Amino acid sequence: MAVQDAQHSFRRLLKAMSEPGVIVSLQQLQHGWQPLNVASTSLLLTLADHETPVWLASALRNDLVGQNLRFHTGAPLVDQPQQAVFAVANDGISAEQLNV
Repeated sequence: MAVQDAQHSFRRLLKAMSEPGVIVSLQQLQHGWQPLNVASTSLLLTLADHETPVWLASALRNDLVGQNLRFHTGAPLVDQPQQAVFAVANDGISAEQLNV
């Protein structure tokens, strides 16, 4: 992801988080790290770093995602969502599983 793409993604994410209900598009990438979609991949590339533990739901966790996340961001993958700064889940997770 080029610097300009990361800046654009950051601005779009900032808009979405500061204006609840506003839908933004994150389409700078051609494809995501399967099974992650383009928006999830863009979010991780933009916001994750070596100080940002990431948890991925089991359906979204594979070697390709883990290798790309570590290479591009340095973010550690954690085994429990409670250990994470970012949790990326599919629709198969409940609030109880996140321990909120």
